[in-house]
Amino acid sequence: MNALQPLLVVALLASPSVAQVHHVRPSAVARRVASQLPWKTSLPAALAAAKEMGQNVFWYVPTVPRSPMDRKPIIDLYMRAGFFSDPDLTALLAHFVLVDAIPTRKQARRYGLVPFRFIEPGFVILDASGKELHNAHAISTFHPCWFAAQLEPYLPASAFSITEGDTAAALRLARLFPHRFEKPDVPKGAESAKVRIQLALDALSAARPKLALERLAGLDEQRAAFLRGAANWVLGQHTRARQVWRELADAASDSPWGWRAAAEAEGFGPIARGFFRFRALPEPADEGWLRGLTGTTYPRTKADIPMLCRRSFEFLLGMQGEHGGFEDSNYDFGGLDSVPNVNVAVTAICVRALFRYRSLDPVAADRAIARGLGYVLDPKRVNPQDKDEWIWARIYPIHLIADLLAAGWNEKGYTSQRLQSALASLVKSTFERQDGDGSFRHEYANPFTTAAVLIAFKAAEQQGVQLDDVPISRALASLLACRSENGAFSYSQMRVGGKPRGSQVGAAGRMPLCESALLLFGRSDKRRLAQAFDVAFRYRAELEKTRKYDDHAGAYRYGGFFFWYDMLGRRVGLELLGEAGKAFRRRQLAIILQVPEIDGCFVDSHELGRSYGTAMALLCLE
Repeated sequence: MNALQPLLVVALLASPSVAQVHHVRPSAVARRVASQLPWKTSLPAALAAAKEMGQNVFWYVPTVPRSPMDRKPIIDLYMRAGFFSDPDLTALLAHFVLVDAIPTRKQARRYGLVPFRFIEPGFVILDASGKELHNAHAISTFHPCWFAAQLEPYLPASAFSITEGDTAAALRLARLFPHRFEKPDVPKGAESAKVRIQLALDALSAARPKLALERLAGLDEQRAAFLRGAANWVLGQHTRARQVWRELADAASDSPWGWRAAAEAEGFGPIARGFFRFRALPEPADEGWLRGLTGTTYPRTKADIPMLCRRSFEFLLGMQGEHGGFEDSNYDFGGLDSVPNVNVAVTAICVRALFRYRSLDPVAADRAIARGLGYVLDPKRVNPQDKDEWIWARIYPIHLIADLLAAGWNEKGYTSQRLQSALASLVKSTFERQDGDGSFRHEYANPFTTAAVLIAFKAAEQQGVQLDDVPISRALASLLACRSENGAFSYSQMRVGGKPRGSQVGAAGRMPLCESALLLFGRSDKRRLAQAFDVAFRYRAELEKTRKYDDHAGAYRYGGFFFWYDMLGRRVGLELLGEAGKAFRRRQLAIILQVPEIDGCFVDSHELGRSYGTAMALLCLE
């Protein structure tokens, strides 16, 4: 949420007639980010200027014709408030002619700027004749070293020259191009403001935000103020970070730093959303690995799993707010009244992941778990009037508490009796939302929500919660009503007693989840579940290619937000299959290892956020 959004949500909850208002907008100040750059507004104009100046063209492509991306302005702001507002990077962009333009259909065909081949956000580098030199797209990790590596082969030698005695420039180049420059020694007493800012960036790169704050102390520069906000954010002091950014935005509303600070303070900047990363990347042995990428996904091996788990665990710790919640998601498909429930659901998922990897840092994990529980179980955090995402603010807390009870976790006043009572209450309130035909709904009644509820109920039952047989039987009947003869489950709820229809390719993602729910309650068998896995892996590419889109896309209308949801559903089925699922388990792991981000975290749809994607990946990796 941005600084204004909590008040707006409260107003919406008090006014059901306007509860479906969608999307908070950035302020006029925040919308100015990156407007200081000398953008051309058409490709022909940029090519003409490039020919005259003897430079290459950097073409920022904010979207492509017929793109299924829904929230284009959001990722556009990530680019503008990220790469295009970082002075160390804009110094490199100064060696290009810059153009910001949506491609025409003719240009889109020429350069392959079409859906699925080019996913926003991205850019193209051209020579003055219009020949494509490089393109990059599907950017979900805004890291300065990655961006610098994309530009490096097309920069003139002058971009790397350092004037004698310019320590700040030497530090900047050593940080952006560590394979090419060594970090210079900085004599004590010679730290100018520019040098101290670069040293603070080095500290953030080394995951030492407290040291960064020490190096920034007393500096009046606007950049120093902005970085103080960033360092506080990395420390988990989110309220303080927003306050620092808000003060800078108010004091410098006509400055690029004020614009960037406004974007972050309002919740539209990539730092507060977890997409812009300062921490040094976990580089492989190949020093040129970043230059070979066209996006920010980088496949890993089994040997990298400990690194991925630690990096993801540490990322989640830094994204938790002081109130205990994870609020970096801006998933508001159902309207702003659904945002509180999305936040509760995402927080439960993240806290569950932190608990599963508690051994990495038990002290920090227990503190985060206790704070997260306080957030998840606070009734004021849930909006009962919301009819879209309310169910997820029940399902995921049920799983979290069931995990804690199963492991005997008992910290910070959360006794087993207290957790048991909370679990029973969550199950009871979920039963109360069951539809007349036995199904459950989020935005609409459907089998994958019903299956998720049943799986959560089974987890609660295993921790002593008594389930009522009648509503369970009705839920199972509604789920079976959606399974066709070929094993596919419909997307929306089918009439009980009717003849269900569904294609396997369209239902591939949800089939293991739905079949697992039936098996848990004795209404399916391992043979059917194995068949569901066969279908899921046969058509997995359809789900993968839509992973970074934030709406339904492609011929089968998959949504990017289905990716980790379906992967976690498979995890349940793999446990049920046991030894019979070994081959499927290997294939599942292979898919996960193909999709880490360059910093060791994970994402699917940008709307659900990096905390959600990273936590879901940890639960699937375990």
